[in-house]
Amino acid sequence: MAENTTIVTLIIGFLGIILGTFLSPYLNHRLNIKYERREIFFKKKLEYFEEIAKNLEENIKIYKNVIGKAAEIKNRKELSEILSELKKKRRQFRVMSSPLYFNTNLLGEKILGFINLEKKIFAGLKKMIESGTADEKIISYLRIILDKQKKTGSEIINEMKKELYLKS
Repeated sequence: MAENTTIVTLIIGFLGIILGTFLSPYLNHRLNIKYERREIFFKKKLEYFEEIAKNLEENIKIYKNVIGKAAEIKNRKELSEILSELKKKRRQFRVMSSPLYFNTNLLGEKILGFINLEKKIFAGLKKMIESGTADEKIISYLRIILDKQKKTGSEIINEMKKELYLKS
C-alpha cells in the first residue's frame, strides 16, 4: 500500500512538471502582452502630453513677444506685419487625443479655453490695426488675456499630469 501512494505521488509530481512546462510559456506570454499594452498606452500618452506642452509653451512665448512688440509700435503697417507673423509662427494643436489616452471631455474644454484666449489676442491686435496705434488699454487687456492663457496652459499641463501618472 505504501508503494502505491509513493507511485501515485510520483505520477502526480511528474504530471505537474509536464503541465507546468506547457502552461508556463503561455501564461508568461499573456502577462507580457498585458504589460506591453500598458507600456504602449503610457508612451502614447507621454508623446501626446509632450506635444501639447510644447505647443502651449511656444504659443505663450510667441504671444508674449508679439504683445511686447505691439506696445512699442505706433503705425498700422507694422502692427499688420506683427499679426501676420503671429499667424505664421503660432503652433496649431493637433487633434490626436483619444479617450484611450486622456479624459478628452475635460482636456478638450481646457484646450478650447486656451484657443478662445488666442482668439481674443488676435481680436485685440486687429482692433489695434484698425485704430492704427498701440492703444494702452488694448495692450493692458492683451496682457491680462496672456496671464489667463498662462494659467489655462498650467491647468492643461496639470490635468494631463494627473491623467498620465494616476491612470497608468
